[in-house]
Amino acid sequence: MHKNLVSYLSGPQRKEVLVKNIDRVLDAWSYDDYLIEDTNKSIDNQGDLTVKVDLGTPLQVKKRIEENSGPITIESIIDDSEKIIIQLKPD
Repeated sequence: MHKNLVSYLSGPQRKEVLVKNIDRVLDAWSYDDYLIEDTNKSIDNQGDLTVKVDLGTPLQVKKRIEENSGPITIESIIDDSEKIIIQLKPD
């Protein structure tokens, strides 16, 4: 069994299967916070398969990151609370 497994994993049949199925694998993955911008499959002179996946950040996630004020600490909660209290005070 080991010999057959090593033969499959190092042989050309594995690479053919990978090349045929890489798009299916990428389509099945969930990228909640990313967009797949581009995929590129190539086989080098030694027969090794390389898959390059370029990911982007969706606009909604970029906005959330930009609006994030950093880590939440007790001090930041107190500061935010004081600002809200000042805003709520009648003029």
